[in-house]
Amino acid sequence: MKLFKRVSITMAAGLILVCGHAAHAIGYAGGSVIIPTQSSYQDNCGVASAYGLVYNVLRANDGLAAIGKSRITVHWAYKSTKASPNRCVPTDIQNPPVYGSYTSSNPPPWNDAIWNDGCDFRVTSNASVPVKLVKNSTGLAADDTNITTINTTADPNVYPNYGSVTIQQTTNPKVTSVGYLGGPFVIAASDANTFLQLLSGSLVVQDKNGNNVDFTAYRTTVACSGATNGFGGTAPEH
Repeated sequence: MKLFKRVSITMAAGLILVCGHAAHAIGYAGGSVIIPTQSSYQDNCGVASAYGLVYNVLRANDGLAAIGKSRITVHWAYKSTKASPNRCVPTDIQNPPVYGSYTSSNPPPWNDAIWNDGCDFRVTSNASVPVKLVKNSTGLAADDTNITTINTTADPNVYPNYGSVTIQQTTNPKVTSVGYLGGPFVIAASDANTFLQLLSGSLVVQDKNGNNVDFTAYRTTVACSGATNGFGGTAPEH
């Protein structure tokens, strides 16, 4: 399970989501955490584990309140006006499938409207890498690394398919826009530090029944067998 972190440090360049039933626009500052739910960023086990991770966060909220900390709000980012469940080009250095008058030598541009009508939101930055990968076992900013997307070109259960790219801005082609679909979860920067402490184990709290809320299963990568109960296995965050 992967967690992605927005790395822009200015509010003006923060993430703006249009999500939920009432389509509210919500701004997120740099340092907010994204729990992605799509095939370019998570395998099957990671997607299922993301829901287990969110469940544990909600279990931990009573324990956080009991020790004087703020409860963590988990935002579900879903664009209610999107026209498809699966059309959102992962990055601006990838091209969507050919259609109409386009050819393999002249493919549609990455921001082709037809192939991006399923995005819940995009994170964009020309000044720094838009998102980085959180190291679940520490949660420390110093341990954030560049994200390498999952190659889905040979996966018959995924469409459209995309090859693997690294989200970086050191060499060309540089990634400046990253797309999300599938209703990912977002934890605002104001709650991110507490969340990452819970995830890494540097902070342990109890649920309302007095049981320790254990995040151990979400700290290390495990082999995905194609099935999971959603309460174990690592889930990468951005």
